Amino acid sequence: MENADRPGRLSQVPFHGPLSQARAAQLTERLVRNHPGTVLDIGCGWGELPGQTAAALTALRRLVTPGGRVLLGEGFWQRPPTVAELAAMWPGITAGELLDLAQIADLVVAAGFRPAWIETATEAEWEEFESGYQADEEEWLAAHPDHPEAAEIRQRVDEHRSHWLRGYRGLLGFAYLTLIPVG
Repeated sequence: MENADRPGRLSQVPFHGPLSQARAAQLTERLVRNHPGTVLDIGCGWGELPGQTAAALTALRRLVTPGGRVLLGEGFWQRPPTVAELAAMWPGITAGELLDLAQIADLVVAAGFRPAWIETATEAEWEEFESGYQADEEEWLAAHPDHPEAAEIRQRVDEHRSHWLRGYRGLLGFAYLTLIPVG
């Protein structure tokens, strides 16, 4: 039964990131080609690897056995953000918070992996994710415009949409790297 007191949350996004069902199937197919005996899930779903990418990759490399594979999902700047673009994003974001895609690939190699596949989320995947991210709340607001919490929820949704459309749309990328351990 629907709870009219609060909107649903994230029921219209299959993944917590810009990832289509088709890409997820392709990634999975690549990862299981070796018929792994063990699968280790670290930082997937709503989690993420703690700390810096380089340190996380180094720690992760010690856990991957020969013949294993790693799928790394990582945000990156498609180009350096301007001061105005950073100001339009979420509070506290800095240009140094993310790397570019080439820098991520370099970190992967330095940590003892080879990038077998490097692919990035498409604009369509981003739009599906961002729209789905807010869809439950938008639907609820349309059905409950006079609810006591509607103004607060509307403000939060409007801020998120503004961060996306005025800030990181076309600037923030998301990469999926399939890694093979070496050495």
